[in-house]
Amino acid sequence: MDDDNKLEHLIQIEEEEEEEELATEFNPHNGKSVTMIVTSPRMEYIATWSEEDKSIVGWKIVDNEQQLKHEYIISQNNNNYDEKLGLNMDENFTYKHFTVSDNKFVTVPIYEEKKKIGIFDFKTKNQLTLNLPGPEFDVGCLAFIESGEFIM
Repeated sequence: MDDDNKLEHLIQIEEEEEEEELATEFNPHNGKSVTMIVTSPRMEYIATWSEEDKSIVGWKIVDNEQQLKHEYIISQNNNNYDEKLGLNMDENFTYKHFTVSDNKFVTVPIYEEKKKIGIFDFKTKNQLTLNLPGPEFDVGCLAFIESGEFIM
């Protein structure tokens, strides 16, 4: 694709006056580059993944004003990660297992003895584990649809 046909769209991070100090201190993914970005079905929520930092940041789209406000972080390097998920992110984390819903659920590939998918609720900070039928079961893609249902 040549430069004339590229589409670039920038979204600013919201900085409210009373949260200005907090907003300037926030450093998503500890300054590491974002590897993947997923959006919810109705574009109400965005999640970003950093392979370098092994973290996920949840972002709320503010009033359709093309601004983002960070809300939550899941990080393998953060003490809260073990408290909340209690499991490790899969070393082969791929885009097909990373999705986010409008009601702030995010899927995270995890592993223990078998293939599993972690579903983290950013609102309640609770985690569910989806056990796949067996190690030979290959999930082609995960997604949340507009009704809020989760599909494989």
